[in-house]
This record gives sequence, structure tokens and C-alpha cells, in this order.
Amino acid sequence: MIACLRVLGWCCVLSLLLSLTPMAYGSGLPATARPADLEAMSPLSAGDAVGALIPIGADYQPDTLGLFVQQALAHNQDERVELRVLLPSFSSSALFQGPDDRQLNLEDAQVRADQIQAICEQLAASDLICNTTVPDIQVRSDARDPDKVAEFGLDVDGIYGLGGDQVIAMQVIANTPLETALMGLHQQGVPIAGNSAGAAIQSRDMIAGYTGDNFAWNGLQEGAVDLASGGDRRSNRGLIFGLDRGVIEQHALQRGRLFRTLQAVEQAPGPRIGIGPDWRTGVVIEDQKRITETVGFTSAYVLDEETFGAANSASYQGDRWSLSIHAVGFHLLPAGGYGYDLQTLHPLLNGSPVEPPEEDDRQFDFLLRPEGAGPLLIAGDLLDDGPEVIEPVGRREALRRGSVLSHFIDLARDAGGEVLVLAVGDDELTRSETRRLSRFLERRRLSVEEATLTSEAFLEDLYDQLAAADAIYILGSQQSTVAELVEELQALKLGELNEGGRILLFDDAAAAAVGEWMTAEDRPADDLESKEDQASPPYLASYPFVVPGLGLVPGAAFEPRSFYDYRAGRSVAQIFHDPETVAFGVERETALELTSTGATVLGPAAILVLDGRSAPVLEAGSNDGIAAFWVLLDTFTTGQSILPG
Repeated sequence: MIACLRVLGWCCVLSLLLSLTPMAYGSGLPATARPADLEAMSPLSAGDAVGALIPIGADYQPDTLGLFVQQALAHNQDERVELRVLLPSFSSSALFQGPDDRQLNLEDAQVRADQIQAICEQLAASDLICNTTVPDIQVRSDARDPDKVAEFGLDVDGIYGLGGDQVIAMQVIANTPLETALMGLHQQGVPIAGNSAGAAIQSRDMIAGYTGDNFAWNGLQEGAVDLASGGDRRSNRGLIFGLDRGVIEQHALQRGRLFRTLQAVEQAPGPRIGIGPDWRTGVVIEDQKRITETVGFTSAYVLDEETFGAANSASYQGDRWSLSIHAVGFHLLPAGGYGYDLQTLHPLLNGSPVEPPEEDDRQFDFLLRPEGAGPLLIAGDLLDDGPEVIEPVGRREALRRGSVLSHFIDLARDAGGEVLVLAVGDDELTRSETRRLSRFLERRRLSVEEATLTSEAFLEDLYDQLAAADAIYILGSQQSTVAELVEELQALKLGELNEGGRILLFDDAAAAAVGEWMTAEDRPADDLESKEDQASPPYLASYPFVVPGLGLVPGAAFEPRSFYDYRAGRSVAQIFHDPETVAFGVERETALELTSTGATVLGPAAILVLDGRSAPVLEAGSNDGIAAFWVLLDTFTTGQSILPG
């Protein structure tokens, strides 16, 4: 050890301490159990658990905290309601916490404990005493301290895990007397709740985050998701007694994590089920067998990769090796009698199971263009300023982002080389993108004209310009502007031009108008807070932005920048507005090409499909959250055809 210290210093000491940590994982031992006693314990099976799990997507709201307190009150058998707050997720390290940081964490946690205490005092009967405390367990040595672990004794009625870092939380808790004590309480019927990180640790196979510099828009890319599923004796997992019938997501709708959940469920060794309560939304999982209640702002989703064999269809395809998966059962559970049976894999309506629809006869023939029509390309934003843009870089040009553009250029050349760039709206961003695109196309030896559509435009002159072109690139940056100009776009007879052989490419906000319905909400600012602010409201039944589109593809709705701007909810809003509509979410750099013979994905990213045509439930919950049972979800990647066969 002396030699080790000389060479590696304190890093070696920390490693040695970890290697000496007892592998304790138990079932129902008292909080003061000796480490040696824990060696022989087995993980808790789902059938043994009697306490409720209450994952809350994020935030500390009175209604979701009240959901936890109500479960604790139901468990309580005496005059004192003892509630405990789990603190380890606040820590910056599982092994050491300085005194200043320790005190600050305790103070911050006490704020949350005071919120829970106030709600308990509000909901409890007048003859009950509420006592909410924060045991000072912040690092692994605390979780092995008998005096501190003793605060989780048999008198505890409810445990609440705070948000923060779930990985550090489990490095503190896993295989310690604290985890044994928590398991024992859970077996005695004590509810365990938590938000964000405190929700994540409630599933045995735990989503630890993204790998590397990946983020929500990379959620389908192979290896982008870190699923902690390391087995019973390791800390890279959730609680040993956590849910083993599914993977729990957090911030699910707010942070655009639908795609992350899809991949995590695909990786999970257990049943291929994902549960995603939204921000400010929580669910009750009773006996680890069924979701019985949802409370809060929007809904929780359930992803079922089992019923229709979606897991068997899964593969990684394309330039970025994105997950292609088909016929995932997609359910939304708002407040008001909507639940889910994790044993039978059936959604529940007022406690009764709802059977799945027939899946085999789904048809997408409405995507086919008429015989003799030119290609119709619907793109998710080909001009976005990212690390690879279409502007020249020295003598070389970064064209990886331009694979769809290259295809459009080839089509235009073959047709004669006359291109019209039609800008829908006269805002600064649209003008800038029009100029940039025109210069790019001209450098490709195409003859390019520009035109702008506004409410004051001379439509006859515009139509003459369109009719003289071989290929037409229609772009816009703000969907509210495009929605205001739908009548003018219809007057330009773009559908007739396409059926007569013209090549049409609709990009970004203009792409939203191609289908029967569109959303008229503008893109968020390019920061995470703005994306999150827009992400959850489309899952409300009262979402106001679904308006008529051009109807060039009847029975369809299209949403550009679907992954990057957290817009999956807009596709949900479209099928809720019209259940006979199939919604397509098209990511940046990517397009769906429709011809008389097929519907093919172009570009390096992916396309989301939500199909609610056979959904037996599409309605509003009591909190205005959208309820949906048996919507079918697909993802398609580079070169794949959406049409069967």
C-alpha cells in the first residue's frame, strides 16, 4: 500500500476503499445488520414487494408531493407519520463531501422536507403528527453508518428521493445497510417516491443518462444511452428492489426523452416496457404490478416493445446507426382513471383492461404519389446551422449534412436544371436561408431564381415562375407564418405542378404544411429552456396550434425538427385532433421522399411515425392531459421504406 501511495496518491486509496466495500444486498434485515450478514441475501423479486413506487418526472409540486403523502398516510398505523428524505443524489461524489458542501446540501434538502411536511400537515387527520426529516446520508460511508441508517427504522411511513444525480445516488446506496433497510421497509408496505433522479433509481435497470456528448436529439443513435444494468452486486443499477418489469424515465416529455426511452427499453434485459412520467407529473405503481393513478400536469407514457414484437424488429441502421423499430405500443396515461397492467401488458380504463387492436393490416398507401408525378420531398430542416453546414469551408465543402440536398440537385439536373427557391414569409431568417441556399445551388451549376410569398404577393406572377421551373424548393422558418399563408400556397397549385412532373422539396416550416393538418407554433429559441417550455403543452388536449395544412398528402401530418426541438408532442396533438391522421416527425438533415412507387427515408437521421387510426382511446383526461391507448409508434432510418413490403 505504501508503494501504491507513492505512485498513485489518493486515487489509489479511493480505489482500495471501494474494493474493500462489502457486497451487501439483502432482504428485510434490520437497519443495523452487519456487512457480513448481507453476503447471503438475494434481490427482491417483484412478487415480494408490497409498497407503492411513486416515480415523479421532476419538480416539487403540491399535487405530486401530495400523491406521495397520501400513500404514506394510507400505510401509517399510529399517531405519528414518519417521513424520510433521501439525500445522496445531491452529492458531487459518492466517497467524499466537504463540510461546506455537506451543510449546503442539508439546507437545500430541508427546503424540500419542509414542503413535504407542510403537505402532510394539510392532508393528515387532526390527531396525527407529521415528522419529515433528512438523515445526513450523503456518501457511501454514511450509508454504512449504523446510527444514520437507524433513522430508516420500522416506524418510517414513507421515503422520498430527491432530484440530482442518480448515478452518484446509487454509488452511495448500492450494496449497503441503507439499501437493505430500504428494502425491508418496502417489503413492509412503505411507499417509495422521488422525482427526477429519485424517480430513476426506482427501476432496477436504471437510465443513467447519455453517453459522451450525446443529447435528446441523439436518443436513437446506437450507444447514446447509458443504461445502468450491471447486476445484483454492482452499483451501476437502480435499487435492488426496484421495478424489474420496466425502465423508468424522468422529465420524459419536457426534455424530449421519448427516443432515449425507446433505446433504453431495447437494451434492457427484462420485459421491454418503458414508463415515462412527465415533469410535474407522477404515477403510482402498486405492488410493482400495475400503474393505478396519475397526478399532475400532463401524462405519463408507457412504451410496449413486447406485444407486437417490436423488440424483434429492432435494428441499428444508416449513417449514424440509429434505432429502427416498428409497432411499439404507445400509451399516454393522464389523470382520471387511466392505468396500466405490467403483468398482462394492457392499459386500464377505470381498472378494466383494453385489448390491443389488430396490427397486421396497417396501410400507408396514402403516401404514394400519382403515376407521372414528380418526387415530393418533405424535409426536417436541411439548412440548420450546425457543425457541418452547406457553406464552403476553405476549398472543401462540408456536404455530409447535405446528402438530401445532393439528391435534390441530382433530380433537378436530370429534369433540366431550372430551380425556383420559394421563400414562405419575409422574416430575416427565411431571407438569409434563401440567399444561402441559392448561392449553394448556383455553385452546383443550376439555374436558380428566387421568389417570396407574402400576403401581398402577386400570385399569378408567382405561379408563372413556378410553372417555368423544373424543381421547386419551398422553405420557411416560422410555422405561424406558413399557416397564415396556406390559402396563398393553395392558390399556387403546387399539387397540380407536382402531379405534372415538377420536383417539389418542402423544408423546415414549409414542410409542416404539406399534410392535412399542421401545427402553427413557431420553433423555440435554440436553447434547452425554450425547447422544454414548448415540449409538454402539446400533450394537453387544449393545445391550440393544430390547423389545416395544404392537404398535398391527405391522411398525413408532418412535423420538422422533430427530435432536435422536442416536438414529438406536436405529432401526438395532430393524431389527437384527427385520429385518422398518421403523424410523421422528420428530423433535421433528413427527408421523406414520396414517389408513385414508394416512401423512402433520406439523410443521416430518422423519422418518427405515430399511428392512432386503430387506437381505442384518444381522449382528454381529467387534468386535460391526452389519454391514448394502443397508438403504434415506428422509427425509420436511412434508406428504409415506410410502405410495407
